[in-house]
Amino acid sequence: MVNQLYLLLILPVCFIVYSIYTLKNNDITDELMIFIRRIYYSLCVLLIVLIIISIEPSYDISTNPLGIPSTYWLILLTFIVGILIAIIFDFLIISASGIKEISFGWAKVTKAEIKSNIKEQVNNINYITQLIDAEYEVIQSIEEYLISQKIVEKVSEIFDDFPYEDELVAFIDYFYQHCEKIKRVKYIHINEQYKHDIKKEYKFSQSTIKIIEKSIKLNKSSLIKEKNYNLFFPYKLFSNEMILIIVQSNEVIYEIEQRFILNLLKIFENYLVNYFNDYLISKN
Repeated sequence: MVNQLYLLLILPVCFIVYSIYTLKNNDITDELMIFIRRIYYSLCVLLIVLIIISIEPSYDISTNPLGIPSTYWLILLTFIVGILIAIIFDFLIISASGIKEISFGWAKVTKAEIKSNIKEQVNNINYITQLIDAEYEVIQSIEEYLISQKIVEKVSEIFDDFPYEDELVAFIDYFYQHCEKIKRVKYIHINEQYKHDIKKEYKFSQSTIKIIEKSIKLNKSSLIKEKNYNLFFPYKLFSNEMILIIVQSNEVIYEIEQRFILNLLKIFENYLVNYFNDYLISKN
């Protein structure tokens, strides 16, 4: 009996081999979970088989009411109980397929919402990491950028008409190139008619313009989702003049992007101011 039971080991071993083989040949999106569950059930079957093998064979030929000999009945009962326990653990812990909704008082969160939130947070972290990498690359290559843009030459040739704000916008574009994102960057001077300019340019409602106006007064950004994503944030130039920087995209924009942009603009402006000072000193 014991020697014959050892043949049952073929079943879980085949399951494990099949699970590993199909991991790289599976087009199911949640392939990692599929693989984990296959290995889990394979190990469960393996454990059940080892338990069955350890059962001492009985030479008692008595049968139960179903006509099954007591030894075979014990083996069958062990297998059924083992599989049920494995399914319960999978149901409650591994796949959590039985948990459809979690309640905290009046608040209810569904399993789908939890998965969606986790996926969104992972995407957010990945994008923030991408922004950090892009900021680092821009800072490291800023002098090369200044040379490629011929900033020094522009300062000396067209000092009075130097396109200050345009150069800032071009530098922001340079940052987004390192992010591998296509975004449109513009600016508006914050003056008496800037609200009229925004309404004319973007066709926003009066309530939306009030949101932007309030964020400017608080020196904060405002993210407007109308047709496209529109990120508005004020920026104080070295000359103390205020401009409103606008970043537009069909893709999602995060308000935290303005933090990276503001940091880079301050660094870029320091270079510009130094060039201006050098030019003025040379003229004197």
